[in-house]
Amino acid sequence: MRMQEKVVLVAGAGDNMGRAIPVLLAQEGAHLVLVSRNRPELEQTAHLCAEAGGQVESLQGDVTVEVVAREAVDRAVVAFGRLDGLVTAAGGFYQPQSRAETLQPNQWDQALTSLMRALFLFSRASIPAMEEQGGGSVVALGAAPQTRLAGGVAYSAGKEGLTGLVRRLARESWARNVRVNLISPGLIWEPLGEGPIRPVQRKHLAGYGSAADIAYAALYLLSDEASWVTGTELIVDGGDDVMATPPERGR
Repeated sequence: MRMQEKVVLVAGAGDNMGRAIPVLLAQEGAHLVLVSRNRPELEQTAHLCAEAGGQVESLQGDVTVEVVAREAVDRAVVAFGRLDGLVTAAGGFYQPQSRAETLQPNQWDQALTSLMRALFLFSRASIPAMEEQGGGSVVALGAAPQTRLAGGVAYSAGKEGLTGLVRRLARESWARNVRVNLISPGLIWEPLGEGPIRPVQRKHLAGYGSAADIAYAALYLLSDEASWVTGTELIVDGGDDVMATPPERGR
């Protein structure tokens, strides 16, 4: 198993990618600390992780609140004696129609808090704990370039900001043997199926992505297989970024 006995904290472990990632990690031998403000979704994710063989600690709370981040890290250390990985999967606020001249300042603040604050709070709480046991891996979920541009002004700014934050955290954590990377998903609209997480079998790249695609990317970055990978952005978008059609131009 690729994550045998490793302990991973998942902030935003409610549904979709935030569920698929910890379930796959549990299948691969990890123990989990799950955080979400939505209790029913949190309980369902915890149940699926336990079914997959993982030991699970759950904490209901807002991932943009500092005390929740610190409590989650403490829960990992007390329950399992260590912390090896962190995944931040929080943040919505897509709002494709929002423009700079129509978006209200309070909406701007809300969006950037939702999209960026969890990574800031949970990384600053988690990285010292990872250093204590020899190192670790932080994985944040962002958005692929075309998705960032499609999502409205605040969404675009917040997701772009994650790229810079990840790279800066990677630099700050380099000497501590803690890797920090970003996964940037494209359009993930395929529903998460029943049963174990498995690789998606495709005949072409034209369909939508699945939460399982992102879960396997996270598994790689959290595992020892990526032990020399830090400060990078892994775009998982089925080729949207390279296949985007440029506008017609003229004089």
